[in-house]
Amino acid sequence: MSTDQLCIKAKLVRAFLFAEQTRRMTVKVMRNKRKINIAELQFKRYLTNREAQAYLNKSHTTMWRLLKAGEIAYSRTGLSLLFDRNDLDDYVRRNRTPATAE
Repeated sequence: MSTDQLCIKAKLVRAFLFAEQTRRMTVKVMRNKRKINIAELQFKRYLTNREAQAYLNKSHTTMWRLLKAGEIAYSRTGLSLLFDRNDLDDYVRRNRTPATAE
């Protein structure tokens, strides 16, 4: 193969990987067959329970365990729960494991 063919092949591989990464950013919520785009959640201040699960990449059971333990703050509006995205980011920061230099 010539260098031009290798460059074209490398560009195609990069384009495929980018498309695959973008596709994975959309999470399918099984209960109501609604897709949640993770990239769009960065612009919302308040998230629903399912959106917060997708944002943190946690299951339904794990999310309820965290709520009962008081590890994540939430607001109740009627029967639904709302999560402030800043509180979710704080939860991630609190549970961060520092890197060890070797």
